[in-house]
Amino acid sequence: MDCDTELDARDLASLKRALGNPLLDLLSDPATNEVALNPDGRLWQERLGGRMHCVGRLDAANAMNII
Repeated sequence: MDCDTELDARDLASLKRALGNPLLDLLSDPATNEVALNPDGRLWQERLGGRMHCVGRLDAANAMNII
């Protein structure tokens, strides 16, 4: 494994830890049109043909790690 590949793998692992399975599931859902995070930590999803609905919360530390 070359240096760039190892760095990419570590970055991806770090991002997966920060996102967590629920957010990864939202992002991998082909029907997801939008995912939004409000300043109060509420996480919202809009699916194709649907309205935005609250699907959970994300704490500020994890949000900053993702950014």
